[in-house]
Amino acid sequence: MDSDEQNQSSTPVDPTGPAPASYAPPAYYAAPMQAPPPAQMWLPPGQYLTQSSWRKRWRTPVIIGSSIVGVLLAAIALGALFLGRYVFTPTFVGKGAVAVSCQSSSALGSVEAGTQVTVWTEGGIEEGTTQLEPMRSITDNGKKSCYLPFRVTGLRTDQVGYIVKVSDTYSQFVTTSALSAGVILHPTAGS
Repeated sequence: MDSDEQNQSSTPVDPTGPAPASYAPPAYYAAPMQAPPPAQMWLPPGQYLTQSSWRKRWRTPVIIGSSIVGVLLAAIALGALFLGRYVFTPTFVGKGAVAVSCQSSSALGSVEAGTQVTVWTEGGIEEGTTQLEPMRSITDNGKKSCYLPFRVTGLRTDQVGYIVKVSDTYSQFVTTSALSAGVILHPTAGS
């Protein structure tokens, strides 16, 4: 070791003394700024504000008027729902026939001309009633078939299907498209 190196390493360093020039912060370095205190606005001293007596005077009429407007808006909304559901929903005529015996002109003993036919929605709302018309017959390839036709007006097209009930003895689910085109019902015992 040189004597210069030995002198430098043996010299004690003063921890509280000034830092050498190489350890000084650069000139562009600035200490972090503290945020200014929040601004506080105070009214200058002066006269008391006048009481707003109009608020007390108009409070009840404003509440009553707001209530009336709310009821009117609710009535308009309910009216729009009613019109959309019942007035402007397209309807169709449901057509169909019940197959019957050509000899007795009846089916299941109690289904004959004049028997009541009721059409229900799947939700259990009665949509229309009619009666079975007099028996008609057709011959197809030498085979004679007899049926009792029916027509129900005012059925809504927004339903998936309907339950057609003939008298108290027979009911069947029929789709809307089948009922509008004309459906043939074949009542059997136990259905």
